[in-house]
Amino acid sequence: MRSRFFTKNSMYQRFTTQKALLDKYADGFYVGLCKPLTNKYVEMSLKGKEDEWLQKPDHEIYKDAVETENHQYKLDSEGKDGRHSAFEGLEHEDLEVKAETLTNPDTFEKFMDNSDVAIISYHQNTGDAHQVAFRKNRKEGNCSFFDANRVGGQIKGNCPSVRKFMSASIKSEIDEEFDALVGLLKPPKA
Repeated sequence: MRSRFFTKNSMYQRFTTQKALLDKYADGFYVGLCKPLTNKYVEMSLKGKEDEWLQKPDHEIYKDAVETENHQYKLDSEGKDGRHSAFEGLEHEDLEVKAETLTNPDTFEKFMDNSDVAIISYHQNTGDAHQVAFRKNRKEGNCSFFDANRVGGQIKGNCPSVRKFMSASIKSEIDEEFDALVGLLKPPKA
């Protein structure tokens, strides 16, 4: 039975998960796509086109992820920041933070301060590394959280609710023995 919130087209043309993309297109080559998918999401969100991108057919999203991943490898080989390729050409800082910074919504709000975008990389308790993104949209007055492991990819809503959801999501899987890496987009200079 289908939910009344989904049409036949929306069920087939919206972001699924990185696992679904890998199962369908990777021919048994299971290297995670969270880093390129997260960076492509951030790149599109900085242009105001994240919703449009998430509605693309899955084969196009997979193609975007592979192209982004290749670009990240190129940046890394040039000694540049491939981990945060969405910030290429933009002023940002790379920070190491304790898990508490991410798993407590109030602490995360203070950490973000005047910045609007964070690309967050952390070790999961399964031993894998994972990358997600958080964005504050001051113009629209909302926030979004992107996680390539979640169906639909994006959670969007009022900032306190999204921060709480993000913190709980990260807390459920982060290995607190390791620091997390955060690429923080610096606010534009006034």
